[in-house]
Amino acid sequence: MMKKKKSFGMRLFLYNIIIISIVLAIILGTFGVYYVKIHRDNNTKEIQLSMDRSKTTINGILDELDSASLQISLNPSVISTLEEGVKEEDNYFETNVLESSRLCETLWSYIMNPDKISIVSVYTGHGDILCAAENEEYNQFTRLIDQTWIEYLDSQFRKPGVYNICVNRTEKHRQVSYQGISIIREIKDDVNKGECLGYVEVIIGVKQVETSLKTAVGQDKVILFDRDTDKVMATTINNVTANTSLTYDEFIQRYKLGNETQCIDVIGDRNIGIIVLQNDKEYYDTMKSAILLIMGIYLLCLIIIVLIQNITSQIIVQPLIQLCQSVEVSLNDKDEKRSYVDSNVSEIQELSDAFIQMRDRIDESARREVNANTQQIKTQLYALRAQMNPHFIHNTLAIIQSYAIEEDCDMVIGVCENLSDFIRYSSGLLSNQVDLMDEITNVRKYMNILHLKYSDNLEFEQVIQGDIREIKTPYFILQPLIENAITHGLSKKEFPWKITINCEGNQNYWKVTIKDNGVGMTKEQIQDIMKYKEYLFTSEEQVNLLKEKWEIGGLTIRNILMRLYLEYKENMIFEIESEVGEYTTITIGENQYDSSFSGGR
Repeated sequence: MMKKKKSFGMRLFLYNIIIISIVLAIILGTFGVYYVKIHRDNNTKEIQLSMDRSKTTINGILDELDSASLQISLNPSVISTLEEGVKEEDNYFETNVLESSRLCETLWSYIMNPDKISIVSVYTGHGDILCAAENEEYNQFTRLIDQTWIEYLDSQFRKPGVYNICVNRTEKHRQVSYQGISIIREIKDDVNKGECLGYVEVIIGVKQVETSLKTAVGQDKVILFDRDTDKVMATTINNVTANTSLTYDEFIQRYKLGNETQCIDVIGDRNIGIIVLQNDKEYYDTMKSAILLIMGIYLLCLIIIVLIQNITSQIIVQPLIQLCQSVEVSLNDKDEKRSYVDSNVSEIQELSDAFIQMRDRIDESARREVNANTQQIKTQLYALRAQMNPHFIHNTLAIIQSYAIEEDCDMVIGVCENLSDFIRYSSGLLSNQVDLMDEITNVRKYMNILHLKYSDNLEFEQVIQGDIREIKTPYFILQPLIENAITHGLSKKEFPWKITINCEGNQNYWKVTIKDNGVGMTKEQIQDIMKYKEYLFTSEEQVNLLKEKWEIGGLTIRNILMRLYLEYKENMIFEIESEVGEYTTITIGENQYDSSFSGGR
């Protein structure tokens, strides 16, 4: 028996250790994968955020340049000066010092912030140029304007829809160049049918662009490149000067940036591309640390589990072996009444208590089953209630959309007010039973909305007989019938449409009759619905079968039938009367004193 005990204890110990080790490995592995995913997603969000900031910065710079160029091109003083300048062949600005000084003051007024605008220049079609810039920048920039450049601009602005041109001024293949980005606009004479008098060019230097990008993205690396040539225009990488003779692939390869995460995008139609680089070293270091930490936690937990399992196995095995001995003795000797189980062992005592408590638990389970079945009907009613609101709201939003397109504000306000009341009613914390008057009021709101859409083509009449103030009805029972009448009856018939609601009741019964002048229902359709009603009264098994096949999400008459049955059983009232092409009348309600009246069996 001792060998058996040792073998059993060892197997139990090994099995538990293996299972716990696998479960622990799965948990920690899942956590590790989740951690890696979260960290990767964060890196992706960070690099996308840097890209968005870069694009916002560049777009802001270009918008600033475009705004300045537009103002200058429309400035009357600039236009009048260039009108005189085009009359002379060349050297207009050199020979007319006073006009040039006056125009130069105008151009300098736009360079209030050198971080946003570096150079502002105006030049004619003859290449005569006036430039507001520092001396060094002026000398570099003025040598860029030649007849070839003027012809290029003329060809670009002749294209349809071209009002401004974004130019990369960082090309190194020119003999002399100014590193910057510019926006160019035509200056036209409005008097002579928009004749081109010259051009205005507003430029920002590459250094200013790089400074703005560094402020926006911080430590991330940004590279700007020309989309036509793929050549690098600017970069925020410290101690690296943008070499515009290199494409961005060559640039990344030269400065060993290929291992970093890249995000590439473009600036609209400006022919400027953006690359954002993020160093993955920190990410991989974090992953290594996380893996080592998870392995350390796994080994530590495994050691603790082995120690705990060894102790608990000894505690559990001893009483189980004693129990086996007791069973064996009982089988071999029927007269043996003693048990070899140590009564001080708590686990075995709990096992004995479990058998004693089994009957009580079975009884408790039975009571819970009864309660669950009792609540099932209410659950079905609440599920039905939840399904109807989205259906109506969808249709109402279509009405609001149609009036919004027609820009009829008063109509939209009217629909929204009625919709607000309707939503307040349908989303309130109501019980399944509500006042019949509240249901009628809710239907009136619904009809108000439809009247705004169909105007006098839809007539609504409401008749109330008796005192119905104390009558309770199922929540949201009338509006689906109205909607069903419009969808399946009136919508298939020409105007005018008419819906009549007749309500009557007292302390013992209530009924509501809804009549429309739609296309009506065939005898087959009515028989099919009444057959469904008969199924409800056949047996409880039939009802349970129908509830299993019941699809939550419809507004059909069968839906209303099921709700009435679940609420009133034999006391429900449900009748249909119809004539094809003439009318349809549906009556619902409750009769407490005679189940055969108006809709029982």
